[in-house]
Amino acid sequence: MLLLEAGEHLEKIGQAYGQLQEKFWEVGPACAEAFDKLPKELRKEFVSRLPFSRSNYSKWIAIGKAVDDLDDRMREIIPPKLSIAYEFVLLEKPERTRFLEERPIKAPPLRRADIIQWKRKNRGEPVANEASKSVEKRKTSAQADPAVPGRYYGALKPKRLLTSSETEALDKQLEEIAQTFDMEVAFPPIVPAKDTTAKVVTHMRRQINKLIRHTLKVRAEQNPGRKKSISALARELRILPEDDEERMRDSLDEVGLAHEFDRIRSEAHDLYPMEGPGYPAWLDAVDGISPPRAVREEEAEELRRQLARRPDALSRLTADDIRTRTADFR
Repeated sequence: MLLLEAGEHLEKIGQAYGQLQEKFWEVGPACAEAFDKLPKELRKEFVSRLPFSRSNYSKWIAIGKAVDDLDDRMREIIPPKLSIAYEFVLLEKPERTRFLEERPIKAPPLRRADIIQWKRKNRGEPVANEASKSVEKRKTSAQADPAVPGRYYGALKPKRLLTSSETEALDKQLEEIAQTFDMEVAFPPIVPAKDTTAKVVTHMRRQINKLIRHTLKVRAEQNPGRKKSISALARELRILPEDDEERMRDSLDEVGLAHEFDRIRSEAHDLYPMEGPGYPAWLDAVDGISPPRAVREEEAEELRRQLARRPDALSRLTADDIRTRTADFR
């Protein structure tokens, strides 16, 4: 009897998922109903027969339990994409209403990134794509005037290159002085580097979409009876231009290829490297004048102490991280 009931739930979910564009809002409730009614001992076998992964099953359940709280306008702005709908239902009920009120009527199609950015801003959390305060100030400050015009109280003119720790310490002390005397710290602009981020992301998106398409094509050939549900999964997992790296990794994970993400990412960065990092303009004036040996040795010793306290930290450092941290005292 229980197996028969499980089969009915599988059929109901499969029919809705096979017509995802038309029956998107039926998949979640069907998953939530199955979760509530089937006993725990059947869940593992039940999930293994679904046309999507265990993690997606959990997301569909969350959507299904929230469907009754979503009004017509909310459903109207959410495209038939699991990642976007799931991100939306993660909002608290008052947040959903406020999100809807603040969204322009003629806004472009909703993206998952829009919800994440709004949520972080609404909750006072740092937005992922915002640069650090000091970098932003350097970018937006007016071009430094060698004569130090009257609107400035004074200026610091480095006589040599500063190590990374010295730069951090100096920035911190400048901020403290500025706060004490109700001033604003102004930095010379950063010399822009050639930013290849867009090319890196485009390459990653193409490679990941290609890999997912091939994997699902093979599955469809091996399981002709599941061709419709596999096609629906392919549409769901497709990486769009606005999708971030987290979304890319999630899509690969859904087809058991999460281990390919780092390889694809490294390949993209190797193909489109940044042509030199950005740096403050004053570095040109002190190029070749290194910090005193004592300062460099002190910084090297501090890095050794940090690695000794956290031996696992080195394993998480990338080649770029190591080059940056050791550039001052080579």
